[in-house]
Amino acid sequence: MSNKFVISDTHFFHERMLDFLDNDGKRFRGDLFANVNEMNECIADNWIDTVKAKDIVYHLGDVHFGNLEGTRSLITKLPGRKRLIVGNHDNIKQIIKEGWFQKIQLWRMFPELGCVLTHVPIHQSGLEMKKVKKISMVIFIAILALKALILTPA
Repeated sequence: MSNKFVISDTHFFHERMLDFLDNDGKRFRGDLFANVNEMNECIADNWIDTVKAKDIVYHLGDVHFGNLEGTRSLITKLPGRKRLIVGNHDNIKQIIKEGWFQKIQLWRMFPELGCVLTHVPIHQSGLEMKKVKKISMVIFIAILALKALILTPA
């Protein structure tokens, strides 16, 4: 049996992620990690501890930002059948060339579950067409991977 997991905005090797502030003026990740390598290792370790080879992982975009060699080395170690829902910082051409993901999509609909996986926000009114009328929930993940490190099964 395989599980399905959802993660987003890992931003591997994105140095500035440690400087971004939330609405309260606190750093999203910077207070938890001394450097971007610690951040990458934490995300990767939690992924490896949670995901098995046959599991499906939907990554809802913004995989990495810079350091292609480092990202290549890191992503190839991550288990699971990886599928990408493209984010605004993803270089699709490069990601296709690298072959990191089995499937690459702009969004993924699960009519049987009544949800859509996407990196960008979709207002409920945007789902009012015959094909997606049964969609009652949009999973828009603009959270940082740090908040999804546990990789809760979908």
